[in-house]
Parts: sequence; structure tokens; C-alpha cells
Amino acid sequence: MEGKIRFPYIDMSNASMLFKLIAISGALGGFAAGYDLGIIGDALNVISIKLTDAEIGLAGSGLLLGSIFSSFFAGDISDRLGRKWILIFDAIIFTIMPLLLALATFNFATFLTWRIIEGFALGMDNVLSGIFIAEMVPTPKRNSYVATQQLMTVIAQFSAFWIGYALTPLKAWQLMFALGAIPAFIILLLRIKIPESPRWLLSKGRVEEAKEVLVKFFKVNVNDNELKIIHQALERESKRQPSWKDLFSSKFIKYAIIAIFAGLFMQFSGINAFVFYSPEIFVNLGYSKVQAAFMSGLSTGVALLWPVIPAQFYLIDRIGTKNAFLVGSAGMSTSGIIGSIFLLSLKGYQLGISTIITLFIFIFFFEIGYGVALWSFSPEIFPTPIRGRGTSLFMGADSIAGTIVTATFPVLLSMIGLAYTIDIYAGITLIAFMFFLKFIPNMKGKPLLEGLETPE
Repeated sequence: MEGKIRFPYIDMSNASMLFKLIAISGALGGFAAGYDLGIIGDALNVISIKLTDAEIGLAGSGLLLGSIFSSFFAGDISDRLGRKWILIFDAIIFTIMPLLLALATFNFATFLTWRIIEGFALGMDNVLSGIFIAEMVPTPKRNSYVATQQLMTVIAQFSAFWIGYALTPLKAWQLMFALGAIPAFIILLLRIKIPESPRWLLSKGRVEEAKEVLVKFFKVNVNDNELKIIHQALERESKRQPSWKDLFSSKFIKYAIIAIFAGLFMQFSGINAFVFYSPEIFVNLGYSKVQAAFMSGLSTGVALLWPVIPAQFYLIDRIGTKNAFLVGSAGMSTSGIIGSIFLLSLKGYQLGISTIITLFIFIFFFEIGYGVALWSFSPEIFPTPIRGRGTSLFMGADSIAGTIVTATFPVLLSMIGLAYTIDIYAGITLIAFMFFLKFIPNMKGKPLLEGLETPE
């Protein structure tokens, strides 16, 4: 049994409504974060506080800046304190910070402070939601359930774009932020009702509690002897619990490097720049602020939403995360290069239409590729003992790259223009395609790794 810890109970359960509740309550953190990320472009477009280009970049990247710090140790904290209560803590922060942004923002410093604190919760949630859902749902549908995180995120961003458009004529940036507290509070209420991960309970020796969760919530017949064997195996592993140093040992260094580069490539595709600053992009093309808000919702908002649904329910479980990364990289790089050519060669009405189309295509390929595969990737490639740290490493790299892209885009836009900025992102994404092709393991249809073995 040592080195191969089997946990068949979730797959044996037919508690489909419970799985949906777990997926939704875990992934709704993506909704709260998605709204706050999606509303930032329209809010900054009409904010009454005077900001320089550099301050606009920092304001836009505040959430990601805060998530850097929490992403790296979220796994450790969740391994110590459990999945459920950290998710509840995140929901509390998601509820309070939008209200402070609306009611207690007096200057750039206070604005950035609230965004960084909320980003701290965002980093925790990004790491934990994927782990929690992956540990709590059946293997055959794992990718679909985990991808619910991205579905919730894009639904929230879609909503945020149109709320921003409706409130832009009123310049009601405080109300734009305050509305984010409503879904966050609903998330908090849902998360209070979900059970703790029985895998985590067993890893802490809380065998009776794990059994109670499995019987009460999952409605499965629990083999007491096998539960004890699993607990003993986990106990043996806990005595040689890997550290951050172990994550970079010869046994796991390959997967640590993959996690770092995958996180970097995810954001250096430029996705956050195009989503956060889409109103600014259209203002840069000559549209008024109200027109820019509408064009942003029409192109970016719609493009973010609809590809996720077929990708989540029909694509990701069929092709696996590796192929999803490859499809996304190829499509984003190609559409970025074409969009850059349009920007350099077209003007007026033709330029506006071509920008909408290429932006739509770019985001489409991000969502069917990176967007859905993102949440399944790290829980799949790391075995249980280092899953928390491995996922933290991946999301930490993602947050660092996202912060850099979001903070530098307004400056690049004013220095070298939109076309050449897009060329930079397209070139990096082309490199990402080659990286994913060569180094990403194919985990399609394979169960989560329970012991210290590595994927083949």
C-alpha cells in the first residue's frame, strides 16, 4: 500500500447534487474575483482620483500583486488548517473589500491597499479551489468540475463589463465596486454548508470525521479497515512530508519547472491586459468612454463567456489539459499576429471592426485552452503530498506574470503602441506552444496521484 494510496470512495458515490454544490461553492470564488477583475477597466476609466499611467498599471494589477504573496504559502496553510475554513476566510475578504473600495477610498494609496488585501484572498482561493474540487469529485468528471472555476470567473467578468457600461455614463465607479459584495456574501453562505475534504481529514488522522463525511454527505459504504490502512499510509508519508526544498529535488524538479513556466506563459499571453484594459484599448482607438465600455462588453465580455461552456462540458475531458494548452497557444499566437497587422494597416471603421474580431478570436482560444485547463493542470501533475506546494508554485508564477503584464501594459501602450505590444505577447505565446508540446505530461483519464510517485 505504501506509495500507492487508493481513495476509491468519491468515485463510488452517486451524490451528483453534492458534487455540483461542491464545485459551485468552491468555484464561486472565481465569480467574486472575476467580477472585481472585470469591473476594474470601466472603473478606472471614470474614477475621480487622478492617476498617472504607472499608477493606472498598479491599480489594475493590485489584486494580482496581493495574490503573489498568498499563492506561495496557500498550500501550506490549507495542509495545516484544512480546505473548507480557508475558503470561508476568502469569502469574507471578498465581501468586505468591495465595500471598502466604495466607501473608504480617498486616494491612490487607499485604493491600492484594498485591492492588495483582496488579492491576498484571491491567491489563496486560486490555489485551494482547484485542489478542493479535485479531491471531492469523481475522477471521470474531475476536469469538468474543476473547470467550473473558470466558468464562474467568465460569467462574472461578462456581468461586470455590462454593469460597467451601464454605470459609466453616471461615472459611478464606487457603485461598480460595491455591487461585488453581493455575490461574495452568497458565496460565504454556501461555503459554510460544504463538508471538509475527507482526504485532508484522513491525512490529519481524523478517521472518524472522514468516515462521517463519507457516509453522511457522499452516501457510500465505508470499509473501516481500508480507511485505517489509508490513514497509516498517509501517516508514514507525513513523517517524510516534502518541504519546498524537496519540491526542487531531483525527483520533482521537472514538475516544479513545468509549473513555473506554465504559470508564466499563462499570463504573458497578454490575457489580463486585454481583459482589464479593453475599455482603454477602445478609447485609444478613438472611441468615447461610453462607446468604449459598450465595445468592451460586446467583444471581450461575450468572448470570455461562451467558449467556456462547450470547452468545460464537451472538450476538456475529451482532449485533456495538454492538448487544450496546445490549441489555445496556437490560436492566441496566430490571432495576435493578425491583429497586429490590422492595427498597422487599417484605419477608422475597418480598424474598429477588425480589432473586435481579432480580440474575440484571441479570447476564444484563451478560454477553450488555457482558461479551462488552468484549474485542472496543477492538481493533476502533482501527487498528494506536494500538491499544495506544487499548486502554490504554479499560481504564484501565474500571479507574478499577471502583475507584470497588468502593471506594464498602460506604459507599453503609450511608449510603443498597441500593435507592437501585441507582437510581444504573440511571440511569447508561440514559445509557450513549443514548451507545452515538449514538456507537459498527458494526464487525460488518469486518477489523481495519491502517493509520491510521478506521472509517466
